[in-house]
Amino acid sequence: MTAVTVCLRVDAVALVYIVLVAAIMMMSRRTIANLWPIYKLVLAILLAVQFIVVLGFPRVFAYVSILIPVAENKNLTPNLKQWLYLPDYIKPPHSLVLIVTDFLQLLFVSLQAFVFSIEGNRERMERYGGGDNADILDDVEQNKPIPCKDFTLEQTKGIDMVKHLIFEHMFWLTMAIVFITGATRINIFSLFYVIAVFCFMWFGKEFFLKPLRSMLRMWNYLVGYCILVMFFKTALQLVGCVYVETLVKEHQCWLVQLFGVNCLLGNAEKVSSSKCEVEKDDAGLAWDVVCLTFLLLQRRIYSSHYFRHVVDTIRAQNNLVSKGAELINRIMIREVNKQNEQERSILANIKKQMAALKKKQAIVMKDYKEPEEHFQAIRAGDYYLFEHEDDSDDKTQVTSLTFGTEPADQTASPTPLQVVNTALDQDIETAIETYPSPSPDEQGQKEGKEECEEQEPASVSKMWMVLNFFVTIWYSFIDWLIRLCNQLSRNYRLVAKKLSKELVAEKAKIVRTKEAKRNGERASELDIRVDIEDTAGPSEALTQDPTLSQSIISLNELEKQDEEELNQQFKDSNQRTKRLFTAVILLLVSRSELLCYFLMILDQMVYGSLLSLPLPLMVFLWGMLSVPRPSKTFWVTIITYTEAVVVCKYLFQFGFFPWNDGTIYEGPFFPPRIIGIEKKDDYANVDIALLLALFLHRSILMRYGLWRDAADITADMEAAESKEQSCPNSPEVIPADEDSYFKESDSEPTPSTDPAVPRSKLSQGLSYIVRPFTKFFKQVTQSSYNATADVYAQMFFCDFILFLVLVFGFSSFGPADTTGDESVTSYLQDNKIPIPFLVMLITQFVFIIIDRAIFLRKFVLGKFIFQILLVILIHIWMFFVLPAITRKSFFQNKAAQIWYLIKCVYFGLSAYQIRCGYPNRILGNFLTKKYGYTNLILFKGFLAIPFLLELRALMDWIWTDSTFAIGNWLQMEDIYANIFVLKCYREIEKTYPQERGIKKGAIVKYVVGGILLVVVIFIIWFPLVFFSFFNSVFISNPPYEASITIGITGYQPLFTTMAQGGNIVPLTDAEFGMLRKHYSKDRNANSFLSGYDREDVTMIAFDGRSLSIWGISPVSQKALADDLISNSSSKLALTVEMKFTREPDKSLPAEVTNTFELNLRNLSGVPSLLSKIVNRTSKGPCSVSNVFPRFVRLAGQSKAMELDQLIKGSYGIGRSNISLQLESDSTNGLSEWWNVNETVKGSIFDYNPSSDVQFPQIFVITFNDRKAPASLSFLSGYGIIGLYISFILLIGRLMRLSTTNQYLTIMFRELPDVDGILQLCLDIYLVREMKEFRMEEDLYAKLIFLYRSPETTIKFTRQKVRIGNIKKKSEDKKKDE
Repeated sequence: MTAVTVCLRVDAVALVYIVLVAAIMMMSRRTIANLWPIYKLVLAILLAVQFIVVLGFPRVFAYVSILIPVAENKNLTPNLKQWLYLPDYIKPPHSLVLIVTDFLQLLFVSLQAFVFSIEGNRERMERYGGGDNADILDDVEQNKPIPCKDFTLEQTKGIDMVKHLIFEHMFWLTMAIVFITGATRINIFSLFYVIAVFCFMWFGKEFFLKPLRSMLRMWNYLVGYCILVMFFKTALQLVGCVYVETLVKEHQCWLVQLFGVNCLLGNAEKVSSSKCEVEKDDAGLAWDVVCLTFLLLQRRIYSSHYFRHVVDTIRAQNNLVSKGAELINRIMIREVNKQNEQERSILANIKKQMAALKKKQAIVMKDYKEPEEHFQAIRAGDYYLFEHEDDSDDKTQVTSLTFGTEPADQTASPTPLQVVNTALDQDIETAIETYPSPSPDEQGQKEGKEECEEQEPASVSKMWMVLNFFVTIWYSFIDWLIRLCNQLSRNYRLVAKKLSKELVAEKAKIVRTKEAKRNGERASELDIRVDIEDTAGPSEALTQDPTLSQSIISLNELEKQDEEELNQQFKDSNQRTKRLFTAVILLLVSRSELLCYFLMILDQMVYGSLLSLPLPLMVFLWGMLSVPRPSKTFWVTIITYTEAVVVCKYLFQFGFFPWNDGTIYEGPFFPPRIIGIEKKDDYANVDIALLLALFLHRSILMRYGLWRDAADITADMEAAESKEQSCPNSPEVIPADEDSYFKESDSEPTPSTDPAVPRSKLSQGLSYIVRPFTKFFKQVTQSSYNATADVYAQMFFCDFILFLVLVFGFSSFGPADTTGDESVTSYLQDNKIPIPFLVMLITQFVFIIIDRAIFLRKFVLGKFIFQILLVILIHIWMFFVLPAITRKSFFQNKAAQIWYLIKCVYFGLSAYQIRCGYPNRILGNFLTKKYGYTNLILFKGFLAIPFLLELRALMDWIWTDSTFAIGNWLQMEDIYANIFVLKCYREIEKTYPQERGIKKGAIVKYVVGGILLVVVIFIIWFPLVFFSFFNSVFISNPPYEASITIGITGYQPLFTTMAQGGNIVPLTDAEFGMLRKHYSKDRNANSFLSGYDREDVTMIAFDGRSLSIWGISPVSQKALADDLISNSSSKLALTVEMKFTREPDKSLPAEVTNTFELNLRNLSGVPSLLSKIVNRTSKGPCSVSNVFPRFVRLAGQSKAMELDQLIKGSYGIGRSNISLQLESDSTNGLSEWWNVNETVKGSIFDYNPSSDVQFPQIFVITFNDRKAPASLSFLSGYGIIGLYISFILLIGRLMRLSTTNQYLTIMFRELPDVDGILQLCLDIYLVREMKEFRMEEDLYAKLIFLYRSPETTIKFTRQKVRIGNIKKKSEDKKKDE
């Protein structure tokens, strides 16, 4: 409470408090108890004095006559008075919070005094019964027994779990608090917090093993430093509130920011300086109070007897670290030996089988000669090759079909998909019964529910059934997830269980040894063991197990015990949440190095600086390539470098550096930004998380004896290998002659032992530098401690995702000047491909090709070199070249961050592939490793992608050693693809069986058949439905520009005008209603109008004044006038050309035009009047009737169509009538133009033949066909007939081909059991990988003959009847009974 008071006050009184606390902290508890009344009295006096100071001293009292001049001294600033807490009659000191905190402080001190009074009275202490606060230092040094129960070995109760978390893991929480206290505030005091955390975390739990006196002394130093910081910060409030302006004027701002000086007094006048700002958080004491609280709590933990149990447990764990490392190494070596033994067994069985067949054939046919020519050999198959198939059928033998796959656990509970499939095939009740509920409580509840369901209505029982079905699916999902986590953490779990059992005996041994030393005895090992077995304490009950007395449990027994325990847990099926939580925690702990790797990569993604760049480089080029695991040197380097980075970043966060003045600097290559020392609020958040993860991983490694140097790791692996080979239950050691099959083809020859040649000092120095790298390379590429793995599928998937990120996020990778924010679709629509985009795609494609070639050749050295070059080049491109191109920092480029993260996953998989080596067998396609719905769908998709199958087949044929020609290779691939699909179908039938004689359920029929029926009907009627309802889907497309030109054929146009914007408007509801009303009795016209909405009809008003002068020459003008009055029989037409422009579409052209003509020879009086107007003998106007249509349709053609339905007929309005008049400018005789006026019958929309109204405009009404949206334009462009011909008939033809003529393929599609054919294909792949090319030819000949002989195919694929794997319905069971 005193620390809280100091934090809130930060004045002279708080300084007195902190001095008193510091003095008390240096005393013993007994001395403190004696001086506590004096301390309480001092606090009471200070509280009373402060109350009087705040209240104000009366001036009449003489004893305060000295204080009055002090309070009225003008040299004392208001802030100084506030800090000194002096009386002030104008602005009294802040009272409410300060006095309340002082009162609470006095209250807590009084309560502590009561505690001291109880401790001082023995009788009261015995009656109290709550334990004492006696110092345990003497008990620890005298090895006295621990008076409290041990809680570290088993946590069966909740209180034991709480004790375990507090006494064993509170240290890490305290370190996190101290680290946050230092890292979140920028001043010189907080820097030493960070350094102190680094020192204590470097010790880790080894700090607990120090002598208690030394440990408390070191911890007291940290507590004392925290109190000292609070003292200095409180004292510096005098500077921050009174003298800070003087320091700033004297250019001492760096000193202010270095110590984090700021005024925090609640009632003081704020002193601010824009040139020298310090955050309040940097100067505050809040985090120091929290830090002091946790430090004192942790110190109290050290002084507890419970903590002594933790120390003994850690000491016992340290004694068992060698056994943990040995178990882990033996498990790794056993997996390698098991894999090699299975490979050898497969190849030996095939060779033995082929040799026996050939020998048998040679006996049967004495004149038999083995073909010596390739093409004869691959067609030399005969019946004798299949005579052995009926002799033996060993299902337990490992073959190339079952290699690398775990046998299915028949007793395991069904997966969620199996539960759903059972419900679909049979019913929900059967699906619920299929899933076990063995818990007695659950079984009783289930029986009770069944009894209740019999009494409840049918609707309620069905609801309960559905609810139970969903609960069953949820349980099956939880159990599946638990099994998955347990499978991934299996090795760690085995070792943890082994050590936890031995930890009990080891800790009891430590306790017995301490007791013997305390009694002055020397106990032998046998005495200690006998004493342990005779002890019957609650925490030592497990030591009575005979297996623990031996302290050795074989791996086989350990694995068996683990399986039995897991099976028992699943049988109990209770506490699923707890088991899931435990499984997830074990998974995270067993893969803690992956968490560290991820945080190193995340650090570079978030900061993208030179300081963080070495972290991912060390991950991909060192840590992930270390065999069998990274050494102690690697983790020490990472920890040290990260600590140095944090300190470096911290030092450059001070505001007195010129780049931290608050100015925003743009550009990715701003030096502090690219270096990583830019001032940020979150400058080291990821670094802090990374350090915590690193120290956690370090503690795990130390616990299991894996915190070793590279040389020690190699020695441990060799010792474990020798011990594993000497174990009678270990896999058989592969002989030297057969082991040759498992050596990679690209392995380097052993160097010859030549006589030593004297070398120069330069060569010796170079060899000294290069030797560690060459040694590391040999360990990576020639290791025999990791089982081979095939992760090419995952790497290819990463490359594929990277390809998609480049395609859809090109704007984040291209040049800033040319790409902008446009997507790739805009480039494709414009038929333009940027060169940078093309280069990146081709480069990514080349990387995929190179990776595939290396994989097929199993070229580990090439993969190693490719990994190094790719890691370096990618990091140069992502963090230097790409920011220069895009002008954005990496951490501001989201698409680049996603691309980099996926590429890091690829680098991790690639390093894992290098470390494990390539497998000896590469089965056809990486999608064919398992047989189920997922692999089937993915493989079908793989076959559907154009050219992908051909590309893969060509690459495989080029880079794989084989005797096959390209035709035979493609034939083999086609056979394997077909057999794989059939194998998936057969496995699906086994996984989701259906009972015989049961009709298909209505759900299946309506779901599957109904969907197919709807699809077929939709395809048939889609074009008609699409174009019938286009108004609800299509969008209106009115013209946005229109022009009209009137002229006489053969001469200069008379009149030209244009309409845009406001002159082109859609009809209003009233106008369209008037139009519909006029044609309501005309069936054809009304039918036509019903196909359009108001928005689709546009009225265009052309100005009656020509936009261009009539620029006819005098000669042409005279010829026109003569032609108009001549009696020639040649045609002389008045032409009206209309042109409309609209938004383009695949089915709608952008421009629609049409020309309407009227023969002037057929009009009486009109030609002569026009001739006079042209000769200027008459001013006109000249009226012309039926010139052009008012209603025009803009359809899918490029020609505007006249609407006869609206113009002709009994209700038609006819063509428009116009009048022509030639105008001229009197000031300029050469300026002449034509005006055109339209004569309308009635009004535009209300036709009246008896009324003529003249408008100085020309009106045209267009009916506009709609256009399809951009997403449907590709369909609308075909039209109805085009859709039926192009798509519907094609789809119908494909469906007809898939549903007819199936009898021709029944022989190959309905094979009952394809395991034999699939096994034969896999055997061909196997012998090809083993370079047994003659055997490859023989097996291929066998496969070809199998397809040539229907009789042999029927015998070879005969099915085996499966019995007992179907959960029958209850009524079916009664029938069977």
